[in-house]
This record gives sequence, structure tokens and C-alpha cells, in this order.
Amino acid sequence: MFEHGDPHITDLLYWLDLNASVMVDTVIPQSQLHASAVPCFASDTEAQGSISEFKPNSGLWTNVSMGGGVTDSMSEGISVTTATSGLGLGFITGGYNNPEGTSASSGMIRFDASVPDALNWRNETEGAPILIRGVMEYARFGSKGIIIAVGGYHELPRPRLHFKGVPRNMSQIMVYDVSTSTWFNQSADGDVPEFRDSFCSVISASQSDSSFQMTIYGGWDIKVNQAVEDIYVLSIPAFRWVKVEDTGKIERLLSNQSVGRAGHTCALYKNRQMIVLGGDLHIDGTVQNDKSCNKSYPTIRVLDVSNFTWQPQFSPMYDAYTIPDRVQEVIGGKLAAPFPKNPIDLTKMA
Repeated sequence: MFEHGDPHITDLLYWLDLNASVMVDTVIPQSQLHASAVPCFASDTEAQGSISEFKPNSGLWTNVSMGGGVTDSMSEGISVTTATSGLGLGFITGGYNNPEGTSASSGMIRFDASVPDALNWRNETEGAPILIRGVMEYARFGSKGIIIAVGGYHELPRPRLHFKGVPRNMSQIMVYDVSTSTWFNQSADGDVPEFRDSFCSVISASQSDSSFQMTIYGGWDIKVNQAVEDIYVLSIPAFRWVKVEDTGKIERLLSNQSVGRAGHTCALYKNRQMIVLGGDLHIDGTVQNDKSCNKSYPTIRVLDVSNFTWQPQFSPMYDAYTIPDRVQEVIGGKLAAPFPKNPIDLTKMA
């Protein structure tokens, strides 16, 4: 469901083959867009002990048993998820505990797929924040990495369809240490974005893993009550926000009015290309894609997060990620050896 437009519900899973180039400044040809119906294997009660698994190579769905017992349900499609790199772990938090939207979840579920034949999940509720319509990203920092959580609401919006909840200040960063299952609070400074929800994010690592850049795009600006199209980078471990300027955005080139996107998702390809998927595209306050696809304003966009240039096509062949010049200027690093000024020891956060 896109919270600032009409609901869009489908039982299909769509995917693209990223081994080939895809034009993204127009409607994607049907020959490149694959789809599969998502099956329903069990009732809600039975599904607590299982999960649906899809294998793109075969195009088949299977129902896989899960260990760990019954978990808290998180409904209405507003939960926040992230996955680790190489550890076989996934995390989900936020959302509502019931379809009526009167009870917010403050727990987190850890999904462990490190042993493919023995999948399991467990509740990790201690210290977990309420995170509604924010984002979470994983960074390979420390022994098993950390999760960075940003934005959204930290108290239940009521009534839920109007989202009059309590927004989380974008300078308030929540950090989860995977190795100790512990949450920390961390303050960020710099070009702090306005309160927002329904934005997307990706995180890129420097070649030495000495710093990570979390790029956020668009969302719903809670203060002015409209969709936005701006881009910010949270540099870690400096925990400093940097506002950046982008180029080549087709929506802006086609319209001299205010443009914004909300309710979309993002995925990162090979540490450098941010693929933006779906959402509600607003131009001068009017949603352009609420009824059907719009050839002028494509559903999928691709942003190079090294130079913040929007690309006319996705290409699997790309140069390695480099920290953007604008971020380098702010955090004080060098392109050859990017070490931020006054890096924070994440193990000592309180």
C-alpha cells in the first residue's frame, strides 16, 4: 500500500534479469519483465511455522518449514527489513500488530538462513525501537556488522490513514550491533534532513570498509506535507548528513513544477547503482501514476551514487564505487584513503 496515494495490491512477483542492460527512461518491454503469482500455502496460523521460498532460476515456489516457534505478526506492508551480507541473516521490524492499525510493533524478528536446511527465526524485542515507515540498512562494521535505522515514526500514527503520529528526528540514528543483539542511540549532525517517511535508502562501502555512505532519496516531508525528491548521504562512522545535488533526472527535465516520489523502494547493485522501484510520483501535488503506468515518468530509475547522476539505462558493467566528491569535502577524507574526521567508536556508544 502506498500511504499517500491509492492502495495498489497485486498477487504477482515481478523481477528483471540484471545480467543484461535495461532501458529505464521509458516503459520496460514485456520481454524483459518476468512475473510469477505468489501462492498461498497455508492459513495465517499455519504460516507462523513456515515461509514461502522462490527460486528465480526454476521459477518455482516452495513452502519451507521454519524453526523458532510463533513470532509477532507485522501487517499492512509497512514493516522495515534489511539483510546482512554474507552472514545469511535478515531482520524485520516496525509495522502494526493487527489489521486495524491500533497496535504498533516494537519488536524485531531475526531470520537466520545461515544453514539453508535449518531455517529459523526468533524475536529480539529488548531495546528494539518502534520504526514505522523508516528505513534500515546493514553495514559491515565490526565483527558481525551493524544495522542503521533512520526516519519514520517512533510512536503509533493515529488515525493511521492520516498518519498523525510522532515523527523521529532525522538526527536521531538507531544502531543495532548484530554480534551482541544490542541497540544504541547515536546523534548525527550536518545537513540534517527534515522529518520524513516513505523514503528509500541504500548503503555503499568504501574499498577498505573504513567508511559507509547511506544514501536516502525522496519520501514524504512531514513538515510541509508533500512528496520530495531530494537526496542526502549519511556518512558512517562520522554520522554526518550531507545534502547532495543530482543531475539528469527526467521528471525534473519534463516539468518545471515541484516533483516528489514517496512509497518507493530501492536496491543497490554492485555497491554503486541505486535502483529505484515504484512508489507514487507527485508533480505539483498530483500523483501521476496512481491509475496506470506513465511513459513519461517511468516506474524504475537508476542513480549512480558515486556522482549522483540519473542513468537512462541500467548496465551490469560498471566501474567500482568511489566516495562522492561532495561527501569527501565534508568528512575530510581523501579519495585514495577515505578516513572521516573524528570517527566514532561504535563499540562505545551509549
